[in-house]
Amino acid sequence: MEVISRKNAKAQGLKRYFTGKPCKHEHVSERRTSTGACLLCALEYKRSWAESKREHLRAYANKFYADNKKRIREQNNICQKRWRDSNPAQHRADVVLYRARKLQAAVSWASKSIIDGIYAACASISKSTGIPHHVDHEIPLQGATVCGLHTECNLQILPATENLRKSNSFVA
Repeated sequence: MEVISRKNAKAQGLKRYFTGKPCKHEHVSERRTSTGACLLCALEYKRSWAESKREHLRAYANKFYADNKKRIREQNNICQKRWRDSNPAQHRADVVLYRARKLQAAVSWASKSIIDGIYAACASISKSTGIPHHVDHEIPLQGATVCGLHTECNLQILPATENLRKSNSFVA
């Protein structure tokens, strides 16, 4: 780190500077140009303040949520809908992963990036051809005779009509 005085830091328009000298609490760290305060001292103060006010802040947050529950939920729903609309392939992949986890069919060694890519490719194919396509599990997650896993090896892109005809069956 470059050693610079507070005066020079102010002249250069810097927000922080480093003197290389310890503060009154023996910290050798950057300081704020505006106040000359040691950043580590400020961090310790912030943590101790938050710790001393933890119960008060928690009570305030709970009261605020209780008083504004409807508005907060509406805002969250709007934000979630906006994200779902702008990321349909990712949303679908997340929904299927959630369902697979509930069925205990999701495995840790499956590549999430490849699976997300398959869902993105499916959305792209549907958009470019104008024909709806689905990502199908070749071996169903809840088959009558066999149950598959949610892995990239068990996924295929099918036209929606074929996938709906196939339903929950497994053809060897």
